[in-house]
Amino acid sequence: MGNVVEVEGKWFEKPSGKFKGSCFHNANCANVCATEGFPSGICDTFRCMCRRQC
Repeated sequence: MGNVVEVEGKWFEKPSGKFKGSCFHNANCANVCATEGFPSGICDTFRCMCRRQC
């Protein structure tokens, strides 16, 4: 058998439509993104970006 190589997938990101204010904590962003149907969210330059793998 050949070697198995793990590859990280690309991410689709969209600014949160519900997050209010500046984003400082990824956990808060992720919670809001979950209500928008995204599995995760991260703070990026004070904006909450909702993410899912492509």
